Amino acid sequence: MSLMKILLLADINSAHTRRWGEALAAEGITLGILSLNPPGDDWADRHGIRAYSAGIAAAKGKGRLVSKVGYLFRGRTVDKTIRDFKPDILHAHYATSYGRLARRSGMPYLLSVWGSDVFDFPHQHPLNKRMVVRNLKKASQVLATGTALADEVRRLCGRDATVIPFGVDTDLFKPEPRHEENTPFTFVIVKSLEHLCGIDLALRGLAQLEHNVRLVVVGLGTQEAELKELAQSLGIGDRVVFRGWLDNSQVPALLNESDCLLNLSRREGFGVCIVEAMACGVPVIATRTHGAEELIESGQDGLLVPVDGLPETVKAMNTVIQNEQLRRTIAQNGLSKAREHYTWQECVRRMIDVYEECLASGS
Repeated sequence: MSLMKILLLADINSAHTRRWGEALAAEGITLGILSLNPPGDDWADRHGIRAYSAGIAAAKGKGRLVSKVGYLFRGRTVDKTIRDFKPDILHAHYATSYGRLARRSGMPYLLSVWGSDVFDFPHQHPLNKRMVVRNLKKASQVLATGTALADEVRRLCGRDATVIPFGVDTDLFKPEPRHEENTPFTFVIVKSLEHLCGIDLALRGLAQLEHNVRLVVVGLGTQEAELKELAQSLGIGDRVVFRGWLDNSQVPALLNESDCLLNLSRREGFGVCIVEAMACGVPVIATRTHGAEELIESGQDGLLVPVDGLPETVKAMNTVIQNEQLRRTIAQNGLSKAREHYTWQECVRRMIDVYEECLASGS
């Protein structure tokens, strides 16, 4: 195992990349990460991971387009990194930018799809679809976090994807006694502050509740100012707390001080935060996206509402507030499901099995 060298082509600042990186490094794999964006801290050094950067800084405003397409001209950086690191396996995370760079390298590669790279990007322009399909077809193996993503890969290019869920560390995410007593009923959201994540729907729903209820929002994004303004305009500014970004290790404590997770995304490939809440014994209300429907049987281990369905969302929020028995039932069923099907340790083992099978087959 320790002789295996894996080079990830992935955003080194992504929480998902870091979870995979930490887990693989802990298994004795020699790991390198080539990221388009430079690392924002010393995370890689602290975990013994070789970090490479293509030197494309995150851009906003007028320079955003230049930054967005800059990866097209970073082929030499990939070649140089491969010569220096000498990986046994090249694994690209994201079917667009990193998938193209992996294909451009000429080296056999694995390709993990994440969500918008197959759900959205290919349908915005015929050239986008052509590029993504070529990246998918050229990969030695395609990996997906859920069956909805695997189905979309099949629709795009006619090939199957291996499903390895993005699980949860049940040693970290687990039920804990609540420290705060006599607090308002607390809904929590752990999502990026973007239109796709439906936080505006949660705010509008909260404004229609007559109970002593608050909402805690964790995340950063381009809509932060707009969402704060919306909360004020709805008259609920004093009932909404914007916590900003939290390290994943801090999320379990937050969930355990909450009564219900809201996941009101307008599109979802999997829904990691849903599994994290389940593992903490916290009930979940989610919109009927591909990812949520894969995780939740409505009424059994969570509640599902239509995308952008404000009346149904308000009804579900009222239900979990008023029906303590239902709340306990779906929380317990969700906890059992998370522990049985979505443990992080099992997901890491399955990923390593894929690596070992690739090496054994020479692919």
